[in-house]
Amino acid sequence: MTLTATADPGSAFVSLNFQPSNTLQLTLNANDNAFVTFNSIANDNFASPFPMVPSVSTGSSYIYKRLYNFGATKEAGEPNHASNVGGSSFWYSWTAPFTGAVNIGTGSSVNLHFSDFNTLLAVYTGNAVNALTLMAVNDDFTMPSAPTNVRNLLSSVTFQAIVGTTYKIAVDGFNAGSAAETGTIDLTIIQPGNDSFAARLPLTGSNITLTDNNTGAYVTDLGEPTHAGNAGGKSLWWSWTAPANGTVNINTTGSDFNTLLDVYTGTAVNALTVVASNDDAPASVTSAVSFMATAGTTYQIAVDGFNGATGNITLNISQQPPLAVTAVVSRKTHGAAGTQDMPLPNRLLPVTGNIDVEPRVINAGGPGHRIVFQFNRAVSTPGTVAVTNATGMSIGAATTVALGNEVTVTLTNIPDRQRARVTLANINGEGLNASASVGFLVGDINNSRVVDLADVSGVKARSGQLTDASNFKFDLNASGAINSTDISTVKARVNSTPL
Repeated sequence: MTLTATADPGSAFVSLNFQPSNTLQLTLNANDNAFVTFNSIANDNFASPFPMVPSVSTGSSYIYKRLYNFGATKEAGEPNHASNVGGSSFWYSWTAPFTGAVNIGTGSSVNLHFSDFNTLLAVYTGNAVNALTLMAVNDDFTMPSAPTNVRNLLSSVTFQAIVGTTYKIAVDGFNAGSAAETGTIDLTIIQPGNDSFAARLPLTGSNITLTDNNTGAYVTDLGEPTHAGNAGGKSLWWSWTAPANGTVNINTTGSDFNTLLDVYTGTAVNALTVVASNDDAPASVTSAVSFMATAGTTYQIAVDGFNGATGNITLNISQQPPLAVTAVVSRKTHGAAGTQDMPLPNRLLPVTGNIDVEPRVINAGGPGHRIVFQFNRAVSTPGTVAVTNATGMSIGAATTVALGNEVTVTLTNIPDRQRARVTLANINGEGLNASASVGFLVGDINNSRVVDLADVSGVKARSGQLTDASNFKFDLNASGAINSTDISTVKARVNSTPL
């Protein structure tokens, strides 16, 4: 089969092997198909560049286009791009949507589109092909993610663009002395608007996930600190105002390159105070920090690339709700948590009216009494604990353990007929203090605030039973079963009342 194509003015025929031709002979077997591509080369001349109109979102702009420069020519007065004679140039125009660094390349690791020949790239300002001002130029740029045949032959430039300025972009083929190379041009333009500290993007909310790309990041600001102890050089900036007090976690999990992460306070790039900093999170080259945020404080967040690495950034911000006590329970020294709990209503201070007395601890050196503070989320450190009586004098002893959303306070040597105030301070390092008041009157099974014959009868009725949640008050010696010792203890305290 012979296919003959006649191109209209301003167009050229592109054959199946991507070489300019008017006539192509094909040998087709049964069920074979032939596909023909016609390529417009209207942007062969400076006067009619292809308009690159970016999609613009908060903080960035992006545009990508694939064209073919087969049949393209070099016009009179056109400069040699990247100091090479070239000869098959295409022209594009791009107007900066905002001021900031921009990256223009004939290949991009961001979208994995790569031109398939040795390109020349130059960016200009000006209105005449013979009177241009060069802004940026490149012949060969190494792109490790590109195909091996062009990995070191593609072109990339980064420069500072000015909002509203129209830039003229020339892409040509390298000419080794015979003719300019031609093929598929994949042109990508990326502009991150938050490249500078002054243009950092404001963020609000307790839980934020956003994506960005620092390929177009230009250079560090004058006076910008070194992030996470590495030179970097491709930083992007955000500002986040904490909506509440509490722990905040910020990380770059999901980013596809080795990141640096720093959080600062301050309003000038050369006068910042480090709040938190990280290069590599555990078992990852992404970064993660955690710190106590103060409501209303604005934190400046920088994400950079290790040794200038670039790629897709995922930034995650999560602030936990303020730590709060949800309940206080009394727990046996034996048995499983929950099944051996007795809720303690009205134990959190300030106490109104009489508090319930606790009937379990037998003597001053008894097996220990556990008061459990429960919270709205997990805690890792219990803070400090103090136990005082009604007059503020320290009594007994206490140990604390934080596990899950609980802090367990184990009391020992608390006298009988005594009210104890248990106070936790700076719980989980978040500045939260919580106090509960516990009254001790061993043997007051019916909670009448006096040990009477009804208490004795109650314990006798359960003699021999193994303890469970319903027998919480009756196992006075915490032995795991209600026995004669428990009965004797109540008898010995008949007519006792709390102090």
